[in-house]
Amino acid sequence: LAVGSMLMILVGGCFFTEPVSVGAAAPLTKTVASLPWRSAAMLGALVTALRSVLVTYDGWYSPIYTAEESTDPSRTMPLAIIGGALLVAILYVLINIALLRVLPLPVLAASALPAADVARAVLPRGGAELVTIISLVTVLNLINAGLLMAPRILLGLGRDGFFVQHAAVVGGGGTPQVALGMSSVVTAILILTGTFEQIVAMAAVLFLLCYLSAYASVFALRRSAGVQTRPYRAFGYPLTTAVAFVGTLLFLVAAVLEDPRSGEIAGGFLLVCTLVYRWIRRRRLTRRAP
Repeated sequence: LAVGSMLMILVGGCFFTEPVSVGAAAPLTKTVASLPWRSAAMLGALVTALRSVLVTYDGWYSPIYTAEESTDPSRTMPLAIIGGALLVAILYVLINIALLRVLPLPVLAASALPAADVARAVLPRGGAELVTIISLVTVLNLINAGLLMAPRILLGLGRDGFFVQHAAVVGGGGTPQVALGMSSVVTAILILTGTFEQIVAMAAVLFLLCYLSAYASVFALRRSAGVQTRPYRAFGYPLTTAVAFVGTLLFLVAAVLEDPRSGEIAGGFLLVCTLVYRWIRRRRLTRRAP
């Protein structure tokens, strides 16, 4: 709440602050704005931008990992997922409008940290410190959300027999301790072995693959479990689901073509996961055989 209040103060102040003068800012001659709209370079730049947007918005489905702890998931899950995504989208658009209100496009393009530059314009004294506090607390919130979400995935996989059974071990307070440790170790390895941009590019490919599998599952489950009660019906099915599937597939192809290395890393990561899963599955079947 405190972080949100500070952020809204900064955003509100943007609409009462005079725009920064363009001055000696470099003209937009060597940026995306100067590229022809119908060109491979523009397509590559668009894919790069959308990849970052995808990773930024990813996590909108996180409430599903706590669905079993909800007393009324058929009501709370759609509300949390759809309402949360709309709220975040509104906030992001509002923040961008506020930034563009203070920083003209040439200045914004040349800025290494736009939020800090805006804060200095809105609050000449203490603006940079305010952005630092907001950033640090926001990072803590993101870490907290990640540590809540990722271990629950491993816990569910271990409990259902798709991962090591130790991942399903929980402590006295219900914390999946082993899964939490595994998630933390993998996160540390990713941080130490790649740059932020590389991790974002790889994560985007993995996220898109997850989306594709989810959309395909909707079609498959509608056929195999068509008679079961559905607490929530997808609006516009099958058209909306088909549009989402095709759009995601095209985006995945474009992302891999634009950055083949990220596609190779994501593919290698999935290959390792597949081999581990088959090994665990084979062990379970061998133990059940007698």
